[in-house]
Amino acid sequence: MSPRRGIADPARQLTSFTGQSVRSAAWSPDGTLIAFTADTGGDEQTQVCTIPAAGGDARLLSGQADREFTIAEKTAFGPAGRYLLGGGNDQDPANPALIIWDLHGDPDLRIAGPRPGITYPVAMSPDGRHAVAGFRTTNVDHQCCLADLRNPGQAAELLTGDLPEGMFYPGPWKNDSSGFYLRTTPGGDRTRLAFFDLAGRTLVMVDAPGWDVDDVSVSADGSTVIWSVNEDGRSVLYGLRDGSPLPLPIPG
Repeated sequence: MSPRRGIADPARQLTSFTGQSVRSAAWSPDGTLIAFTADTGGDEQTQVCTIPAAGGDARLLSGQADREFTIAEKTAFGPAGRYLLGGGNDQDPANPALIIWDLHGDPDLRIAGPRPGITYPVAMSPDGRHAVAGFRTTNVDHQCCLADLRNPGQAAELLTGDLPEGMFYPGPWKNDSSGFYLRTTPGGDRTRLAFFDLAGRTLVMVDAPGWDVDDVSVSADGSTVIWSVNEDGRSVLYGLRDGSPLPLPIPG
């Protein structure tokens, strides 16, 4: 939801596509712009566009109809709203790379993955200096990698390759850009919630329930972390506010 619209405002249709389906969307920090992906006829070759939240024409950012482009699933925009974090396989169909689109019209930035494989965008850091992304291959489960946006010619750094075997699926950043949350299965089959500290390159466990952690989100001001746990087929929310447990309703 846009920070400029109230919960009682009626929904408004922004796109009028025929034969195209919108798949994912993200708000700009000031709530005036929406980035989204759409494919044609269900071909899964999603393209990236932006459109004013107040209405207007969609602007196509990606430019190759037979390739797949994505936007970051957690924080797609940089803090000032100028840069949009995404990915695409237009230059190498087998090895998607990160793309940072400059919405002011300067050339886009390309950042390769840590090695051949699928690199997918997850979140821009709140200070705009880094992007956290995921990486996987047919032989390697999800791993976390870090792109330095000040050095786009440098490949993303693999952060979790030396940790115990398991899945490391990156999530949102902490608001001070000191690290990011992730879901992981180190040494077991249950998905846990952890925090990766960039300075020490260390993994700190946040919650290790007897069930799987499904997702995690951080509030815009960074004070609140919410995650969902699949407890016997139902999603139960847990949270921290300013580091203390946040009481949340338990579904009946």
